[in-house]
Amino acid sequence: MICVGLVGSLDDNSIGNFLYEKLSKFFSVTYLSNGKLLKNGIGDDFLLFDIDYINSCNFENCILIIKRHCPINSINNLNRATVTIVSSDEQDYLKKLSTLNIKTITCGSLGKDTVTFSSKNDDEIVISLQRSFNSIFGEEIEPFEIPIKKAPNDDDFMILAYIALCAEIGIVDKNCH
Repeated sequence: MICVGLVGSLDDNSIGNFLYEKLSKFFSVTYLSNGKLLKNGIGDDFLLFDIDYINSCNFENCILIIKRHCPINSINNLNRATVTIVSSDEQDYLKKLSTLNIKTITCGSLGKDTVTFSSKNDDEIVISLQRSFNSIFGEEIEPFEIPIKKAPNDDDFMILAYIALCAEIGIVDKNCH
């Protein structure tokens, strides 16, 4: 089972709702968020949950997407196989995560980000994976560019994090957009 934790304010579940909708096309997604328990989709089990902070995690195949303004200092003990996806705008998060010696995928508009924009307009964006990495399943993911239709209320980080997650779990080639 793949486990994805959305760490940060429980008041903002926009990224969770977005991921639940998109990932249900590929997996049987169970989504736990702020008093709701939802299940949809077919295929392998996928656990998606919102949590306001995290101290430790010992799940295998666990990916944490760090929302903006999350209490990052509470993270102390993560399984070395844990992967974090974080906005490059959050420098304090990146410093803390580097001390934990875990894989971190940065998302943002900087040239040094792992996942960034190649081009962007109001309706469509092209997202680029800047460097290769090994997925949580050991598959080598090569750099790529992928066009995405953008809805008016889609947040840049939400879209970048989604593509980073798709690459990490190996569904980029299955038309994740």
